[in-house]
Amino acid sequence: MLSNDNSIYYVVGMIPINPEGPGFCTPVFRDDAGKKYFLQSMRMRRKVEAFVHVGDHIPPSAFFSYRPNGEFRAGDRPYVGFRLPNGSLLFDRRPNVQDQVISRIDELTDYPFIYFQIARLSRSADLIKRALCYPEVDTALKNGWIRLKPNEPRFGWTAANEKELRLMSRDGHSAATIARKLGTSRNSVIAKLKRLRIGSRYLDDRQQNLFDDLPKDGLVSGSGLRGYTYKNDGFSMQFSGNYSTTRHASETDLSENERQFLGRNKPKT
Repeated sequence: MLSNDNSIYYVVGMIPINPEGPGFCTPVFRDDAGKKYFLQSMRMRRKVEAFVHVGDHIPPSAFFSYRPNGEFRAGDRPYVGFRLPNGSLLFDRRPNVQDQVISRIDELTDYPFIYFQIARLSRSADLIKRALCYPEVDTALKNGWIRLKPNEPRFGWTAANEKELRLMSRDGHSAATIARKLGTSRNSVIAKLKRLRIGSRYLDDRQQNLFDDLPKDGLVSGSGLRGYTYKNDGFSMQFSGNYSTTRHASETDLSENERQFLGRNKPKT
């Protein structure tokens, strides 16, 4: 349901792309009457066209409270958040957060894929070269799991790979296995399974509950959860948030690390 364009909104929390580490966050709003929860619906990431009501409940495991000062309205520029490894949160208009994260990229050296994402956003050849030194990033690029250039062709669902998705799901393969076979991301597989109403036993409770709380008719164009987070988070840059949970590993640990960032295991602490 779209909001009244004249309403005033207040931030009450964040939905992190990566619940267990650093990454971008989607702000969650309430209206001036106290009704929860709304998300920004935007066009071209430049202007909030409206606020979309997504339900009265978000599971605590997929949401954390954050209440900055400020009023927000349709027509404003979009706001995003970024949670740093130390737990502190950057929150501002999209370009400002991007600049702040780039200036603090050295704090992300333990997270190869987030480091790669920010390096690509920065358009800095030096930072991109550093990111390519991570064996995890190099392996993912060679296998087509991530892309170096934002304008490279995106993975497209066809009748053939949709059929293979159905067969592999029926045979009990995990989302990570299906993604690796088809050459796409785990989040893309999960989102496609949800659209096809196919059972997905490999979704954890946090993901499953959040899906259950969303409108059943999908999502308004220009907004929506990506995987289990919003597709238009303002910063995903066609990059799956799952990869950001992976910490740096040596080449001897690479196979284990691959399994981690493909979603089979949580990263070791």
